Amino acid sequence: MNWILPVGSVRLKQGGGHGGHNGLRDTIAHIGETFWRLRLGIGHPGNKTEVIDYVLTRAARRAEEDLILEAVSTAGGIACLCCSNKAPKRAHDPAAQPGGEKT
Repeated sequence: MNWILPVGSVRLKQGGGHGGHNGLRDTIAHIGETFWRLRLGIGHPGNKTEVIDYVLTRAARRAEEDLILEAVSTAGGIACLCCSNKAPKRAHDPAAQPGGEKT
């Protein structure tokens, strides 16, 4: 989950650094930086002091929860494309985002 991305958005990226994330740091240490990363947007609380509680609590509004669940479903389809070695270009297409919004 990624709190920087808008709620319900899905991003797929290959490679990159750990960005301070200890789990990614460990993964990179074991397999290197070249692997697919699937990021699901959960939105930002609006105040940086609220980020930790925001990330660790359940979505308060049903609409946001529905968008997140839709993003998880989209992510499952993208993961299948990655496993079949088909380039998932549509993951970055705004029309492929929940609601067809540009994110």
